[in-house]
Amino acid sequence: MFRQVVAARPDLHQAHFNLGRALIRLNRDDEACPALQRVLALQPEHFKAMRELALLYRRRGDLIEALGLWERLAQAEPDNAQSLNQFGVALYEAGSHAEAESVTRRALSIKPELAPLHYNLGNIVRALRGDDAAIPHYARAVELDPSYTRALASLGAAYMRTSPDRAEEYFRQTLALAPDSYGALVGLLSIELRNCDFEATEATLARVLDAVDRGTHRQTNWLNAANLAYRSLFLPIPDSTLRALHDRVAEQMERHVRARGALPPAQTADATTRRRLRIGYLSPNFGDHPVGHVTLSLFPTHDRERFEVHAFSTRTGGSDGSEYARMHRDAFDVFHEVGDRNARETAELIRATGIDILIDLDGYMDTTSPPILSFRPAPVQVFWLGHAGGLGLPCVDYLIADARVIPPGEENRYREAVVRLPDSYHCADRHPVVSDCPPRPAWNLPDEGVVYCVFNNPEKIDRRVFECWLRILGAVDGSQLWLSSFRQNRERLLGALQRHAERQGLDPRRLIMSERVADKSMHLARLGHADLMLDTLTLNASTTALDGLWAGVPLLAVRGDRFSNRISTSMLHALGLEDLVCPDLAEYERRAIQLGHDAAARTELRRRLRDNLTTTPLFDIERFTRNLERAYETMWSRHCRGEAPISLDLPPAG
Repeated sequence: MFRQVVAARPDLHQAHFNLGRALIRLNRDDEACPALQRVLALQPEHFKAMRELALLYRRRGDLIEALGLWERLAQAEPDNAQSLNQFGVALYEAGSHAEAESVTRRALSIKPELAPLHYNLGNIVRALRGDDAAIPHYARAVELDPSYTRALASLGAAYMRTSPDRAEEYFRQTLALAPDSYGALVGLLSIELRNCDFEATEATLARVLDAVDRGTHRQTNWLNAANLAYRSLFLPIPDSTLRALHDRVAEQMERHVRARGALPPAQTADATTRRRLRIGYLSPNFGDHPVGHVTLSLFPTHDRERFEVHAFSTRTGGSDGSEYARMHRDAFDVFHEVGDRNARETAELIRATGIDILIDLDGYMDTTSPPILSFRPAPVQVFWLGHAGGLGLPCVDYLIADARVIPPGEENRYREAVVRLPDSYHCADRHPVVSDCPPRPAWNLPDEGVVYCVFNNPEKIDRRVFECWLRILGAVDGSQLWLSSFRQNRERLLGALQRHAERQGLDPRRLIMSERVADKSMHLARLGHADLMLDTLTLNASTTALDGLWAGVPLLAVRGDRFSNRISTSMLHALGLEDLVCPDLAEYERRAIQLGHDAAARTELRRRLRDNLTTTPLFDIERFTRNLERAYETMWSRHCRGEAPISLDLPPAG
């Protein structure tokens, strides 16, 4: 009927407005857009049409157009808190966080009782100043509206690092009100994983996978999809589900770029130009972090005659103040602190710096890099090291691997082109080890008896491997399992594992948990008290494995079926000890028991390991760096010739 009116009276702005609203309610935004645009052409001050069109632009991801309309509305209706709120949300989504905070606080001064305003301010403050600063705003939103599930779930997420128990409480409150809340389910799953609550983890995982199958993940923030993509390293998540998560992140990144405006196309590379290749490493972890530990000698080892090496640190607030951070800062030609910039500003800096190859070391661990990579600031973009596997994003050209973690024929599991290094994809550092280490009892270990060691992140421990360890302990009299605590949940974690041991008929006192030692050289020395390190099954040890091996402790592993559980295979191959990789869990259990009974065999293993530490490729950072540089030069040569990225095997150096 409205179309008939518009046909008869094309100058009647209200008819165009009614037509536009009808089309919006029919979920036909593309048709509604020209109708609302026509209203404003006929009646430029039609504020209702402005609001409808601004909301429509935002839904489509056209934030630049939306922002122009919200700004006009804010000037025309300075006391309209709802319009100011929507203006603030659009500014936040566009990455203009400081302006978003100012506008949202203006709205709150008009309507302090509106819970959504406090929630939105929490999101903005969290982006600007971190989780702790956001908590009071989320809490106020919940105080005003106890059924506000998005605010409850955000409270849980904000407490994850500092108070996991409180985070769990808020996630459970959210799920009591909204059982399908994807964000709360993923948050709860993360907590149950780190607490080694096997039964709860299995039940929550089933709910999460069902939510993904039903498409619930498409209605939530990309960060929740990225979070589960990262958790897939620890959990048996099907490849099809992982692809769906990657597709969701890719879709949101495309919208993210469209909303903020793409960077101009990069200049075409000139292969004849003779200059150093300019490479940039992107990470929040240039400090006291596993990534920072293993790369400590890599960056200064780069050949400065061929490479100019830049760091782009995305850590909010800058350096963590550690000695590692100081050493990393000194290792680069230029160290850029970008943690307080938004993604587009960081991408602009990378482009302005003239980076040829950008290497992301973060991925879905801290989720700072995907929005930056999505702007395509560098001609060649690479993912390496941050977590096991690819990102599945079209803005990433290459994934660095080796023939053990991604065997030939498995390239089609990854969206990126796979570049295999000849020895191992993982670099390692030769950290100092103190010579004067307190004896076993100082670490709550027995003077006698076999000590099996597992210092992995507890999220990597699943029911299957833990019950295998219990059987090993049961078969080797007097043996102990030495574990590492994790952040704030030591007592809860140890209690859960001890109760599980009791149910399996094993004395829980045979599980020993040690606190973190700040001095890494002392930590490496105490690791030497272990007889055998046992690896996990879903996600292998990485930095932890390197620490144990460098400390002289042999590592026993199971050959895996994907990148994340083949890390040990790669390392042990490069160390000349691939015979410590068992074909299946049964052989792993048999071998661990056999070594537990055979002191001479353990001694021989330690001798072989000690001899191989400095004569095989794994801890040879010079050799590793030269291989990595050859990979970079190969990628760059292809780009300069106008050739698309392809999977390739880098031959051993001549």
